[in-house]
Order: sequence, then C-alpha cells, then structure tokens
Amino acid sequence: MFDERGGHRQHHVTEKLTPEIVRILLNNVHIFPEVTIRLGDTEGHYLHFTPKELINSNPGNKNREEICKMLVSHDQVDVNTEISFYQTGAFALSSKVDNQSFYQHPRSTFIHVNFLGQTLMFDNFGLAEHLLTDQTLDPGLPIGTGAAENLLIIFMDKYSKGCFHKLNQRFDILLNALRDKIANSNAFRNQVLASENKLFKQQFLTLFAIRHQDRYDLSPADFQHLNCDQLNDKILDLFLNISYEAPPDYHRLYPNPPPGYDS
Repeated sequence: MFDERGGHRQHHVTEKLTPEIVRILLNNVHIFPEVTIRLGDTEGHYLHFTPKELINSNPGNKNREEICKMLVSHDQVDVNTEISFYQTGAFALSSKVDNQSFYQHPRSTFIHVNFLGQTLMFDNFGLAEHLLTDQTLDPGLPIGTGAAENLLIIFMDKYSKGCFHKLNQRFDILLNALRDKIANSNAFRNQVLASENKLFKQQFLTLFAIRHQDRYDLSPADFQHLNCDQLNDKILDLFLNISYEAPPDYHRLYPNPPPGYDS
C-alpha cells in the first residue's frame, strides 16, 4: 500500500508514532483526531482513513492498541465510522480475512466495514473489547452500506479459524459484549430483519448460538433450510426473549438437528 507521494505505507509517518507523542498531540486544542488521511490502495485507487483506522490496520506497530484506545477516548472521535475498499485491493488482501467472503452492497462498488469490524479484521481484539464498552458504539452503523453484514462475516471468519483461542476466557466476555451491543441496536435489528441476504440472517442466528471457542456449535449452514420469513421469526424470537445473563439455548434456535449432529 502506498501514500499519495508514492512512498511505501510501512514508512508512513504514523509508523513512528508512540503513545507519548499521541498523548501530547491530543492535549493540543488545535488537534483534529478525525482528520482524513488519503493512501493509495491498488491500480490508482485511494482509501480514506481516520488516524485510528490507519493505525489499527498496521499490526506492525507494537503500540497500535494503546494508541487507538487513546484516540477513541477523545471526545472528537466517532467510533461509528467505516472504511470502504475494493474486494481485491491491497487493503482487503492484507487483513487475513478471506476477501471473497466480504459482502458488497448492491448499490455500492466497494466493501464497507465499520470500525468495530476493522478491529476484528486486523486481530486487534484488545481494542475490540475496549470499543464494546463504549456507550456510543452502535454495531449497526453506518446504515445501508453492508457494514453490519461484514461485521458478522469478519467475526465468523475469525471464529471458524480459531483466531479467538488466544483470548481464552476473555472470548466469552467479548462474545457476550458483542451480542449485547447488537441486541440493543435498533439499526442492526432493522437491517437484519429487512435484508434479503439469507447469509446475514443465518450468521446472526449463529452468533447467538455460539457457546465456546473450543466446541462445535451451529454454523450458518445449519439454517440453510429456512426461508427469509422463517429466519426472521427466529430473529424476532431472539430479540424478544434474549437473556443477558447467559447465552440463549441453541436447541431453541434449532430444535431438530440434522442427522449425525452430536447434541
């Protein structure tokens, strides 16, 4: 990835940022921590990052989690932003998420991922945990771009690959916090119910059926036999009856498991 001057991204000035420097900058009343940074992606196309997004996407910066936490704690920073990129561009290919799995909204030529999705996309799980404690975070925003769909796609991609194993017991906290945020998001609820994308609905139900990272749970394929109306009935049931003290019983979601399923 390159900046506007043709320099390699890994040599961009943000690579040299330290928490101490960022702390000084954020204490300056003239600083604007949501400034747009324009960087080249692929074949002459450009991406537009906020500083938090740029630093989050660079795992080579050993201080990225701490710096990003400082940035999102600033009162001028919006945690509900998104980034848009090409499915086959350098940004997509650098994320370790299967780029063919991203959802492209029918009215867009780009893939859209909100900032929470970006933290999972680049394995910045500590930052994701931090974001999920932010009262202003809404996983359903922005609306109508495909960002909500891609949040679930990214989570399921990481989950299926065992990427959350390193969190150990912290995974349960992250999972429950994510479900709690989604369950309380009118924007997310309205989009998943209105969507004609069956995979979006299937992954939603799968998210609420997960129990542990170390055992087999249902997958979106287990809901393939249901049509959109039937999927919506189950989603509405979840929204109406969800318990925040414990994950919902997956046998209620899928009372008749397929042959060979070990319950």
